[in-house]
Amino acid sequence: MLKYLVASGCSFTCENLWLSDDEYQTTWVTPLAKSLNVQRLNMGLGSQSNGLIMRKAMWAVSDLLKHDHVSSKNILAVIMWTGPSRMEWFDEDGEQLPNTDNWMRLRNPETFVPDATGGWVIGNHHWEEQRSKVWYQNYQNPTYDIIRTYEHILNLQNFFDINNIKYVMTTYTANALNNYGDNLGNWQGYDTASNISWMNDMIDWSHWPQITGEADWLLKNYDKYDVFRANEITNHPNQYWHPSPHGHKLFSDKVLLPFIRNLYDTL
Repeated sequence: MLKYLVASGCSFTCENLWLSDDEYQTTWVTPLAKSLNVQRLNMGLGSQSNGLIMRKAMWAVSDLLKHDHVSSKNILAVIMWTGPSRMEWFDEDGEQLPNTDNWMRLRNPETFVPDATGGWVIGNHHWEEQRSKVWYQNYQNPTYDIIRTYEHILNLQNFFDINNIKYVMTTYTANALNNYGDNLGNWQGYDTASNISWMNDMIDWSHWPQITGEADWLLKNYDKYDVFRANEITNHPNQYWHPSPHGHKLFSDKVLLPFIRNLYDTL
């Protein structure tokens, strides 16, 4: 019997944000947990990297197994991967950084292991925080972004397989894997595909709904004003937008839930 849903991802997953003074954000995690009648452990955080998405999911599952003595058959993990260029560095000090980038009034570094010292500094390409500026100006490149993301995917895939954990993986948008066309893992025309394709072949795509991302699926099937935050559409017309609570519920009900029940027919 399934008892726990472990979710990890970026702002498309986390539910600790206020959309306004009286509207609290719910994502796909809440309706999915309700449909499955399970407790949810949401490890999502806005702007966090795929490295942190992987580590936090792994920690949450291992904590259930080792400290709460939960059977592996009682756990389902659903992972939503984010933009590959996002980065993280471990800081042994863990002192909170100045909010130079107006980073959603949340914490940086991020910590998730109770009573542990230090924390993970989150970096993004447009931020002015010093580590981010140094990394993106001198070291970051798109091929390495995807290589790191594939390493995180394979690491977590192997962890789930070794521990007999039911799992599903998907993406927030097609940008997460730089997909071409409508197919996952489609690298045609990518200049450095040979550095990536051998890793692509090791991913078990049977655990992935055959869509390129939540936002892409919503755009393809619904009017954007019905499923995305209206203020973002107005303020950022040429970018991806965050789904509204209604959009997230549609994604949970029509993509994730049917896929999970088809993949694990005992649920």
